[in-house]
Amino acid sequence: MLALAEHGLAISTARPSAGVAVLLAAKAQTLSRQGHGKEALDTLDTLRSCFERLPDTVTGCTDSIYGWPERRLYYTASFVHAIIGPVLRADRVHDKALSLIGEAETDRRCQIDMHRATRLVRDGHVTEGVTHAATSLQSVPLQRQGTFVLALAAEVLGHVPTTAVSHAAVLRYRDQLATAGHRRSAGATGV
Repeated sequence: MLALAEHGLAISTARPSAGVAVLLAAKAQTLSRQGHGKEALDTLDTLRSCFERLPDTVTGCTDSIYGWPERRLYYTASFVHAIIGPVLRADRVHDKALSLIGEAETDRRCQIDMHRATRLVRDGHVTEGVTHAATSLQSVPLQRQGTFVLALAAEVLGHVPTTAVSHAAVLRYRDQLATAGHRRSAGATGV
């Protein structure tokens, strides 16, 4: 993914666009997953600069793949900070991301909650993190528990240290996630 994002950026024009923003977001997220915190944050800064220079027709477009509204910027920042922290800044970013998402968009809100849960688990607050994830997942109707929601929900478990995998809250969350996956494969069609 990183190579594709860098290749796309290399051949793109210098003019900010939704396409450039998407590539920068993918690069920042990939770098954070690979443990390259400084590079991820630098890319996030470049993304912010790109976003600030996007025309209103792009930042104001919230219902099209051709738009890049502020919530996409903060989704990316939330994702990156969930993995690399620091925790206080991550909390502020998660809060800002949630403030940009409507209450009815339970699936998008849940994704941000999964970022927060990941940060909590990574910081050693395993019970709090998996409980936060469980509560958030439960608030999303089955038809809205799509691929992105369930993938991020599973990632929370992936960050649980081996010393905590048998904790009661972790086991309950693992069961909840397995049930959600089975229910979805039996008939839900969310993305």
